[in-house]
Amino acid sequence: MTTSPQQAFLALENVKLDIAGRTLLDQASCKAYQGEVLLLLGKNGAGKTSLLRAIIGYTPITSGSIAIHGRLQSTLSHTDVTESVCYVPQRLSSIPEISVLEFLQACVSDKTIPHNDL
Repeated sequence: MTTSPQQAFLALENVKLDIAGRTLLDQASCKAYQGEVLLLLGKNGAGKTSLLRAIIGYTPITSGSIAIHGRLQSTLSHTDVTESVCYVPQRLSSIPEISVLEFLQACVSDKTIPHNDL
C-alpha cells in the first residue's frame, strides 16, 4: 500500500513578479506544509512584502503559480484566501499607535483569531 504525499499548504512554482517595470522575483519556488515555519529573508526592496501581497492576491504575479491547499490562488475568492492566509503589515497605517502584537491580541480578545493560534 502506498501513501500519497502530504499536500503543501502553500506552493509557489516559478513565480515571477514585476512591478513598475522592475523584476523583483524571477522563478521563485517553494512549498510549505502544515505545521512548518517558513522564513522569508532578503534585502530592503528585494520583494518580500510584494511576494506576501501576491500570495494573498493583492499584487498580481507576472507568471508562475501560487496554490493554497492545492487550489490556484488566482481561482480563489478573497474569503477563501483569508480563511487560510493572513497578512499583517509591520506597521498599520490606519492605526499608527498600535503594534502588530497588540493588533493580534485585540483580534484574539474579539474572538476573530483563536487564542491557541497565536
